[in-house]
This record gives sequence, C-alpha cells and structure tokens, in this order.
Amino acid sequence: MCFLFYFMNFILLFLQALYRLSDDTVIENARVNLAYKWFLRLNPEDVLRPFPIKPV
Repeated sequence: MCFLFYFMNFILLFLQALYRLSDDTVIENARVNLAYKWFLRLNPEDVLRPFPIKPV
C-alpha cells in the first residue's frame, strides 16, 4: 500500500509539472480522464480517493 501511495503521488506530480496544472485540476483529471487512469495503472472503473496524510 505504501509503494502505491508514493507511485501515484510521483506520477501525479510528474503530470502536474509536465502540463503546468494546479493541484485541483490534476486530481480532477485523474478522476475522469482515462489516459490519466491508464498512466496511473488504474482500471477505468476504479475511484481515485484522496489519501489521508498521517504524521510520522
């Protein structure tokens, strides 16, 4: 689970930097855009939920 969290965050940050998107825009695109879901290795019917941030 931890690896998946870091992998998805890295990919989302990469897409955000590549296309110069805001945080909200990149998350919304990842929820609805099939190309983003493919890049994140998600199935089309998977729901992208925000991960809670836990202090270490």
